[in-house]
Amino acid sequence: MNYCTVPLHRFSKVTSIRQGVLTRIYREIAVKKGSSPQLLIISIEKIKKVGEEMGLDENTIVRAIELYKETKTNSALSGKNPFVLAATCLYAASLETSEVVTEEEIAEKFNVTTASIRNVLKESFFSEKGFKPRKPKFARENILQELIPELPGIYEGIVFYQLGPKLHRCFKEKLKGLAISNKTLYWALKRNEKVKVTPGIKCPMKRREFNCFNCEENLFFDPCKYFVVRLIQ
Repeated sequence: MNYCTVPLHRFSKVTSIRQGVLTRIYREIAVKKGSSPQLLIISIEKIKKVGEEMGLDENTIVRAIELYKETKTNSALSGKNPFVLAATCLYAASLETSEVVTEEEIAEKFNVTTASIRNVLKESFFSEKGFKPRKPKFARENILQELIPELPGIYEGIVFYQLGPKLHRCFKEKLKGLAISNKTLYWALKRNEKVKVTPGIKCPMKRREFNCFNCEENLFFDPCKYFVVRLIQ
């Protein structure tokens, strides 16, 4: 069975079949057919590649692969995105070996969301083994203020919700093991004299200012994520 990147909710919309029903059927098929050997190899290779790129210990990588192979026999995880599973296994292994790595760093490498990793980590397969997300250490505001003006592309403009991933990608060593809080990032921008922030094209509140009441009260929702950050010329 080959992994399909088309979300189930799209099939649900086209076929008028509830997504929950499609999910149940998909999992039943996955259990009967089993995972594609090719997909298993691809996922394991991805774990190895990401682990090596992140400089993780070999024991962590080996443990992640062991966990991933174990998930293939767990029916409750049969319908999960294999790359979310692979990312979760690598994160879980890092918890076990006490490697300093964040969910955000791993999620970006696997092109999945941190929420997906946290949700899978709550499954009994992981929770019964004692895996719990570690309390993240956050980057301080002054560090973010210093790094933001140095970001590639900041002159042309970067959308707010892309800032965190870009900072992690461009400053791996300085931000290694540190999560970036949206609230801290917001204040790092607001108090930064080297950059300016303006509403983006998709912002539903185009006529509002960056420090408007609506943005401060709805920090993690629209329209804040659509604001564009640019270097002051």
